[in-house]
Amino acid sequence: MKKYIINSVVVLAVLFLASCGGEEVNQESLNLKVSEEASAQIEALTTEYAANCEARMTTEVKAKTDSIVAAKLAAAGAQ
Repeated sequence: MKKYIINSVVVLAVLFLASCGGEEVNQESLNLKVSEEASAQIEALTTEYAANCEARMTTEVKAKTDSIVAAKLAAAGAQ
């Protein structure tokens, strides 16, 4: 009985491992998947970068412009 159980477990394990083979992936389909994923990530990062850049431009450039204008007005007022 013990031998029967061990044999059954071994047969089930072999069948399980044999079913995990899956389908083979050829190089073209792999390259296509990688290319699609890279394109999606590049697009997402470009959008994020543009949004961050726009936010920084509105805050930092405005502050810098205001300080330059204030300095020009102060210089003009001192003369």
